[in-house]
Amino acid sequence: MSVIELVGRRGFFTDANSCISREAWTRVPFREVPYAEDRVLAIDMLRAGYAKAYVPDAAVSHSHQYTTSQHLRRSFDEARALREVYGWSEPVSPPELLRRLRGELGAARRELPSGPGSGRAAALAEIAAHHLARLLGAVLGGRAQALPVAVRRRLSLEGRDGFAALHLDDERGRAAVDPGSGSRGAGS
Repeated sequence: MSVIELVGRRGFFTDANSCISREAWTRVPFREVPYAEDRVLAIDMLRAGYAKAYVPDAAVSHSHQYTTSQHLRRSFDEARALREVYGWSEPVSPPELLRRLRGELGAARRELPSGPGSGRAAALAEIAAHHLARLLGAVLGGRAQALPVAVRRRLSLEGRDGFAALHLDDERGRAAVDPGSGSRGAGS
């Protein structure tokens, strides 16, 4: 199975809330990669014949109180990781981005209380800023390999300036680190 087939639900995995059997962990450990080690682990485990299951009742407290700027930078890191691991980047079509933003605002509008003094307009403005920042970060992160090192460092929440495309569909399966980038930071 190619890496691109694992984008989305089929290959999604987060180590923020996971349980891995000792045998699987021993046989397929984390790789040394700059970011998205959990995504790479999922690919390696699925290819090794292991299965994964989603348990909706398995709750975990894993929260970040990001500012709008930090959301943009976190989205940049996450989208760069999707590009590095899967070779995938966020579509950049203005109609598609607008459709997604409208969808997020529509969902928020249905959930927010209405009426005088509800603060609905301010909440919608904050939600719009949040989603715009996430979309911009995703578009830029998906194209990180084309950005100068200093720009990548500035956009990265972790200060990581490298771009390490992983070639998980070839026999080596090793990271190809952007030459001379001095990649900093690790983990997600």
